[in-house]
Amino acid sequence: MNDEGNYPRDEFLHFLADIYDPGTGEPRLERLMQGLGLSPLQRQQLAEALITPSQNDVVALLDLLEVVYDRMGTMAQTVEWFRHGALPSFGGAKPLEVCLAGQLEPLRRAQRRLSQLGTDTSASCRAPSSG
Repeated sequence: MNDEGNYPRDEFLHFLADIYDPGTGEPRLERLMQGLGLSPLQRQQLAEALITPSQNDVVALLDLLEVVYDRMGTMAQTVEWFRHGALPSFGGAKPLEVCLAGQLEPLRRAQRRLSQLGTDTSASCRAPSSG
């Protein structure tokens, strides 16, 4: 953490640079799915679930990942949370499961809630424990 209590943002900025198309400046869903380590089957399921994913959907996911990254401190922990964490306000479903179901509103709610909480690490944005 730095003096302001925040994690360095370089790793997340590199992640974003890989997601955004340098020619158009728009986020690319396929690159995001690769960056999250989704399997080819999960990528196909997500593309089908979102049918015609809008830039708003991709940006909503990136906004959530940014807030989670700010709380976790590494991309590895952020990706772990996305793939295996739980959304208490959505019956404990994993963020990935919510995405695969094509229901991004719970993720938008989680992003708003986490943004309001700031960097208080006692709030429920934790990767699952391995024990």
